[in-house]
Amino acid sequence: MLGGRAASVVAVAAIFLSNIPEGLSSAAGMKQAGRSRGYVFGIWGGTAFASGVAALLGYAVFRHFPPDGGSDHGHRGRRGSANDRRHHDPGGLRRHG
Repeated sequence: MLGGRAASVVAVAAIFLSNIPEGLSSAAGMKQAGRSRGYVFGIWGGTAFASGVAALLGYAVFRHFPPDGGSDHGHRGRRGSANDRRHHDPGGLRRHG
């Protein structure tokens, strides 16, 4: 997912299933605290709706960014620019301290 590829169905299913016990536990806690069934469903429906809106906004805002998460601010990757290599100590010959 972080590499710019789509999430697999298995990963999405695993995330969904792993959250079911937490959801059931908190719903039971709300019922024990005297909250109505409508309140509990309203909270979970609102949470699902807000999550969907956040995902949609995130996609709309970040879809034009490079998939590797990098930026184009003059960085030359891991090796650095020619100027960086000129000041590099390749053999670790400089004594520090």
